Amino acid sequence: FHEDPACPAVLEPYWLPLNWPEVREGCQATSGTAHVQSFPANISIKPLGLVNTGELVKAQAPKSWLRGAHALARRLYNCTTVRSCSFSWSFLAILFGAPTGQFFETEKRRAVWETLWNAVSKRMAYFRSMELQGLKMTSSISPFGGPQERQAPAESSSVLLLSADRPGYFQQPFVLPFVRQLRCYASKRGMRFAADGGPWPLRHRTLGLTGNYFFVGRWREGTTGNAAREAREEDYLRHLIGDLQRNKLSRAVELASLEGLVNIYFDEPEKQTKIWSIERQLDNSSMVVYLDLDVTIRPDSLNWGLVPLLVSMHSRRASDIFVRDSWPGTECLNSGFIAVRPTRAARLFLKLWRQKAWWPVSWDQSALAESVLELIGLEMQQLGSPGYRSQCLRYLFPIPNGLVPYAMYCDCWQSVLSDMIGPYRQRRSRLVTFVDPERLDVNFVPSDLFVGHGFSLQQMHLVSWNSKPAMNPLIVHWAGTGSNRLWIAQQYLRQRFNTSLQDGICREQSPPSEGPGEAKFDSRARAVRCCTKLQQAQQESRQVTLQEVAFWGCCDWRPILPWECDELVGRR
Repeated sequence: FHEDPACPAVLEPYWLPLNWPEVREGCQATSGTAHVQSFPANISIKPLGLVNTGELVKAQAPKSWLRGAHALARRLYNCTTVRSCSFSWSFLAILFGAPTGQFFETEKRRAVWETLWNAVSKRMAYFRSMELQGLKMTSSISPFGGPQERQAPAESSSVLLLSADRPGYFQQPFVLPFVRQLRCYASKRGMRFAADGGPWPLRHRTLGLTGNYFFVGRWREGTTGNAAREAREEDYLRHLIGDLQRNKLSRAVELASLEGLVNIYFDEPEKQTKIWSIERQLDNSSMVVYLDLDVTIRPDSLNWGLVPLLVSMHSRRASDIFVRDSWPGTECLNSGFIAVRPTRAARLFLKLWRQKAWWPVSWDQSALAESVLELIGLEMQQLGSPGYRSQCLRYLFPIPNGLVPYAMYCDCWQSVLSDMIGPYRQRRSRLVTFVDPERLDVNFVPSDLFVGHGFSLQQMHLVSWNSKPAMNPLIVHWAGTGSNRLWIAQQYLRQRFNTSLQDGICREQSPPSEGPGEAKFDSRARAVRCCTKLQQAQQESRQVTLQEVAFWGCCDWRPILPWECDELVGRR
């Protein structure tokens, strides 16, 4: 504020930080992401120090709990893979750590858990690094591609793919309208259409739910051959998980022998079916374009096919994998869109992704993000750089208070990815194309970009209001809108395109007014977020820091300019 006794206070423009020289130069002084723990090139594993089990359990706990905690802790000393280490650690932290999201009652107990967590994290990072080195030796991937891998994909041999845990899911009233629209899009663009409802190599049964955690029993398809035996196992597991949820933690000792049969997931495990669906389609397609079931493709985009638009991202050969790019402070990767070509690198990527379906506290998006880091790390090693040494792995599993610090994981992901191939909008990978949403937005998720939108299309910036322009994404992903997704999709199509889910793409629309070659299917969500955050800081009479301005995306290429804030958010 300008303070003058002779006149009232005058409010300065909220976007003044955008004129800072450091911001104009791209905030090179700070990445806007958290510090990432680094590992030396000659990382080696050390024996896991023994921990007094009594110090892990709170003092007033029943003595019977010690047996369960001791059984899980003992497995940590002998584990040799990420899967086995994370199984014991995840159950130990969730059952015996601090109450979920709360603090430890004593500093001594917190320090013991922190020490154990750091040791286990380093152990898992070492094991995974060794596993990746083994894959590097046996996988003949090339950043430059083989002769057949250099051929650009064609729409006529590409497939638009959907996936669900069972065929009947596609017929659900809240799903069928989306499926119909996507089928029409594939037909009009000359693509094959596939809705894969299984069967799957794993059968899951949810045994209990605590917060975000799904306690699940799982069986390999075709391995038991005995329905009665499986029913008995499921009944036993339900009683076991029920008792553990009721704090009968002495039964945790039984988990030690159940690693292959019971697991914890951070989201519904059925969402991981997309991995196998993509693999099934890969051999018979020049490109597999996977989309979640709650997406809407612009009905006026039929003159521009999704496959040609993706291929046009680069003048060189088409990449093996396509995902939407993101900037720090947002969800690092969303699995609602992914396109894959039938190459050696893509098959290795799917193998990496599939492996994580067995990891505790896994979910499809965290598994996707980590697999992308691993693949690019292998690519960078082939080009002579250190690559990725699983620095971010520790943030995929619960910390001692039972929470998964996924925001910290995404900060780490952004930092490591930038170190390997460059920052947002400037990634340099031959294997993975990070589709620039400011050129072509193929996975616009309002619930991630504009938290607190209140199911308002105006607050999602998908329709014009108060002279503010709307975003123009090619694909809107309605994740996070719950039971409102069908209604909000209908409103979007009606208000923006004067059509409906019943018609939409299934009734051909006029192309955008820009004309061929100039179609805009982009979004300026980063600019809106930057300007909104600056505006909020001013309303709170709070000074912003360069670190905050960088974290809000204001400095990424290209830095946001004051006139953009005036246009998108307003002057005050």
